[in-house]
Amino acid sequence: MLPFFAIGAGLGLHTAWLERTMVRATGNPECFICHTNYARDLLQAGRLDDAIREYQRALGTPSPEDYLAHNGLGVALVRAGRLAEGIELMRECVRLRPDYEHGRANLETALALTKGP
Repeated sequence: MLPFFAIGAGLGLHTAWLERTMVRATGNPECFICHTNYARDLLQAGRLDDAIREYQRALGTPSPEDYLAHNGLGVALVRAGRLAEGIELMRECVRLRPDYEHGRANLETALALTKGP
């Protein structure tokens, strides 16, 4: 199983798919998973600023699955060059859900980036 950090790197998503997930998110402003899914799709499409905003919206709708948005937002921030902020969010993901393997793997990957070659 690949960590989320690796999924979607450099991949583009079909515009129609993005439109469908966007419609679900905008039509359901209180739907955590709608915002998280749309943010994930934006991230996979390489639209980092949009993904960051959408993950932030997801975190504005409390959910027992907040760890997913913390992880995704952390990944988006790292990809945007905001390593320290991304690591902080990934740590929160792991704190909220210690058994979430993708979150742990992403945190380890991001921490390795701080060590350099």
